[in-house]
Amino acid sequence: MQKKILLIIAYYFPPYAGISSLRSSKFAKYLPSSGWTPWVMTVDPRYYGERQLQDDPRLTTDLAATRIIRAPYWRFPGHVIFMKLLHPLLALIFAWRHRRGISAVYLCGSPFHPFLLTFPLTGLLHIPTLLDFRDSWSINHGYDGRRPDRLRARLRQRFLGLIERISIQFSSRVVFATYQLEDEYTELFPQWREKYSTIHNGFDPADFTRIEPQRLNTGPTLIMTGQFHIYTPDAVDALMHCLSERPALHFVYVGGEQAIIEAAARRAGVENQVICLPYSPYAEVLRLTAGADVGLVSNGLINGLGTKIFDYLALGKPTLCLVPNGSIIAREFADAPSVIISHPPHTAERIAIALDRTMAMVGQAGAVDLARFDRRESTRELAGLLEAITD
Repeated sequence: MQKKILLIIAYYFPPYAGISSLRSSKFAKYLPSSGWTPWVMTVDPRYYGERQLQDDPRLTTDLAATRIIRAPYWRFPGHVIFMKLLHPLLALIFAWRHRRGISAVYLCGSPFHPFLLTFPLTGLLHIPTLLDFRDSWSINHGYDGRRPDRLRARLRQRFLGLIERISIQFSSRVVFATYQLEDEYTELFPQWREKYSTIHNGFDPADFTRIEPQRLNTGPTLIMTGQFHIYTPDAVDALMHCLSERPALHFVYVGGEQAIIEAAARRAGVENQVICLPYSPYAEVLRLTAGADVGLVSNGLINGLGTKIFDYLALGKPTLCLVPNGSIIAREFADAPSVIISHPPHTAERIAIALDRTMAMVGQAGAVDLARFDRRESTRELAGLLEAITD
């Protein structure tokens, strides 16, 4: 049986060192098992700057069946913004040239403006398109979830809402990373609710085989990978205060906010308890996580799920989650035996109580059933939607 070709349009794709590349790359890895051949339209890794990772041999194996087309690298003032705007046009030209071979097009945000390609692709060229909202677009009110109160922000939201409406109208199907997102867009655009589905982020079991734990100190260790301050800025200093009252506890941070976390540690006088590392290859992050005792998750949006919680739980780590009331994380994991949920306000006192409860579970936490978050299963769900729009 000849496999169908799926064109994946994703600005962020490995070797980009960030969560934005995981969803599309994991789909690309497993889609061949469901009868699809992925072609990926992305950009030269040099546009990622310091977030470009060194070669990872596992990626070569995972994406062996994927054809990757990268936009050329041009360096001049503003070249990154220029390429973000140009990339959709390059993808459209490529799709038009190969329209007889491409069965469907998958667009993953962010950035979200390429979603507008649904009009020329599906509306004019009649190529089925599937939009994947990894998070929200026009209704994204910032990492704290507050609605904009400035005129400029409100006008921007209206403009984005207009092009978002066009994108969804001409798409064949729309996928959301959480049920909250689907509910929000159902309220916003109820006329297209029949197009909507939810496919969660999750974990890839293959990533968790033969991991050698890497421990950076001898004392109890809390680890966080990814964004922290941008989601819950008040919690950063509060956590440092907790560390100052627990001199045996160490905190390992891995991500792009290295300088911010280091400054907070200096203010609290706990720099000897804090180790900050830059973005690292995923395999190295998992080794560091395996070597720690407890994982930390923070998020300011109720529809934010991310991927780090799956890393912690798949490695058997008790996990402290600093999330808002009504969060998808609380909805999915509040009953898990190894997850502690802490809601705002993120004061030192509240974090201290939750942190102590989480640390007390080290070596005692029960296993969490993550089968429904298996990336292989989510890819089969995606393949089913693709089959429905191409039959």
